[in-house]
Parts: sequence; C-alpha cells; structure tokens
Amino acid sequence: MNAAKKYVDSYTDSFTAWNYAKQAFDEWALLFRARFDELRSAKTGEPVSAR
Repeated sequence: MNAAKKYVDSYTDSFTAWNYAKQAFDEWALLFRARFDELRSAKTGEPVSAR
C-alpha cells in the first residue's frame, strides 16, 4: 500500500468515526434534554408540552 492511499484511507476513516461520534452525541443530547424537561416540569408544575 502506498503512502497516498494510506493517507486517503485514514482521512476518510476519520469522517466515518466522527459521524458515529456525532450520532452518539446527538442521541445523548436528546435524552438529556428530555430528562431535563421532566425535572424542570416537576419543579415548576408546568407541563412539558407547554414549551
């Protein structure tokens, strides 16, 4: 395998790895937001759907 092909392969792999990480972060953020909304509505008595 030549150096240029190795470079291109590692470069494209980094985008694939970032895509997986971004999906995980986005999912975590949605779960965090849902839990935060639940806690906030319990504190204020306001329904979550009112926001």
